Order: sequence, then C-alpha cells, then structure tokens
Amino acid sequence: MTRALDAFQAEHPVAASLAEGYSARLEPIRAVGGWRTVGVWPQTGELPGGDALHTEAPVAVLTISQLRLRRAIDFLRASAAAEKAVLQSPALVLSTAMARFPGLVCTFSVWSDVNAMRSVVVNGGHRTATQTNTAKPFFHASAFIRYRFLDQRGTWP
Repeated sequence: MTRALDAFQAEHPVAASLAEGYSARLEPIRAVGGWRTVGVWPQTGELPGGDALHTEAPVAVLTISQLRLRRAIDFLRASAAAEKAVLQSPALVLSTAMARFPGLVCTFSVWSDVNAMRSVVVNGGHRTATQTNTAKPFFHASAFIRYRFLDQRGTWP
C-alpha cells in the first residue's frame, strides 16, 4: 500500500494539485464497531500492529455512521453536547464533519495525544451520548477508528 501511494504522489497529475494542501499517512491502530461496506468488520479493540500504549503522540480519529432516521432527532440532541465537549478541548488540533442525509454521518479529528482524547470521550456530553447510543442505537452501522500518524505534509486550512 505504501508503494502505491508513493507512486501516486510521484507520478499522478492529481497529486500535484494535492501537494499544496494538507496530507497525512495514517495507520489504523484501534477500531470499535464495524461496517462491511467500508472494510471494517465488527470488532472492538486494538488492530494487529496497533499500539494502544503509545499515548504521547498525536492521533487521528475517524467516525463513520449510517444514521437510523427514526433516531435522528435524538442523535442530534445527544451529539450537540458531545460536539461541545470536543470543541472546548484544548487537546483538539483540528476537526471536520460531514453528513449526507438520509443517513451518512462522519467526523474526522486530530488530537494532541490519546490520553487527552480519551478524557473527552469518557466524560460529560460525549459519555452521555455514548451511553444513550448503547441503550438505543442511533445507527444501523458505525465504526470508530483511531489512527497513528506515519507522515504529515502541508498545513491544515
């Protein structure tokens, strides 16, 4: 996979247009949940080669979910408190989100370190949203994937 990316960046015309933005090479190290259509099978925990104890380096987190429409209002209420907690954290380096209704909801965030990210996830509004989802799921399918950085280039807008 790395050789293919290297070749793309060196040779493909599209890569030249991407060179001025931000890019990162990420390696998945932990996954919770699953979604067959995006290649993440149901599982919870460290991925092969993952290093959960590597807590001082920056990490990226991708969440991807297929929303149950009948739970959309409850999801929006619960996620508002979670979003507030995330955005108030000094450990948040960058974040973005995308929704394509009727069902796709994604977030991508970068954190200064794992411990700081975990402190947001296990407390306050984020914890409440997680507990609400566990009791009565918001999603048909969801995957929460943590990545370590292998390389970064450029600057985030």
